[in-house]
Amino acid sequence: MGIFFRDREEDLADPDLRASRYFLFKNKQTKENKLKIAQKKYGYTLGELHAYKHVMTPPRMPDDMQHANPEMAYAYDQIQKLVATEEYEQQTENHFATKPPQTASRNSATKSASTDATSATAKCHLTQERGGTSGPDTVDESCVKCLGYYLALDRCVRAVSKQDEKNRIYKHTRLHACKPHWIWFNRCIGYRDKQLLKEIHSWEAEHVSSLGTKEREEYLQRLLGTKRYLEYAAARSRDEVDAVRLKREASHIIARLEKLNGRFGSH
Repeated sequence: MGIFFRDREEDLADPDLRASRYFLFKNKQTKENKLKIAQKKYGYTLGELHAYKHVMTPPRMPDDMQHANPEMAYAYDQIQKLVATEEYEQQTENHFATKPPQTASRNSATKSASTDATSATAKCHLTQERGGTSGPDTVDESCVKCLGYYLALDRCVRAVSKQDEKNRIYKHTRLHACKPHWIWFNRCIGYRDKQLLKEIHSWEAEHVSSLGTKEREEYLQRLLGTKRYLEYAAARSRDEVDAVRLKREASHIIARLEKLNGRFGSH
């Protein structure tokens, strides 16, 4: 009868083995299979979930644009300070960034969102003119779009990840628990990035048009080289979170190249 059982001490040493493994037929569902099943079920990966800090980072500005647009550069700096903080606590109420509009009318919701966004931009500009926030590590929250969505997702990921570590069998609860936060966060970031890329496209088109033919060609070639490097690095990366970051940065460069090539011709 003993041949139907495995070594009990070996099984107890592995917290992920189920009771069924004490019998003749082993449970063939490995950790990798469980993860693949969970990711397929919820429609996104752990790498995409845990890359939220990289997603919060805005599209990179051209170097010269940082000097030409100090307000935008200041807002970028506030976001960098936010994502660099391990566990950030919100200092101000920002209902627009935390909750979706609850009004029945789409027009009124859009108008409200536009008003809040304009108000936040004005506050950010005013703070920047006054010399920034009170301390080097203090985040000017009026400059950070999608702050509420980011913090809600951050809290969920940190809290549920701790629960997953303690769970002996199912370690991917965060894919289910944090998906609503992840969806709202990505929708907000998608809109934010669209607006930022519009500003970058506008500045870059004017900048490139002011360059000579040779300088313009060199500028476009540098962008093309950056795109190729990011795509190559993303394809070879074994870190899923870093791969998300690299693909995201590559997509921003591709968008910039498409706009420039559409205006100045393909190179």
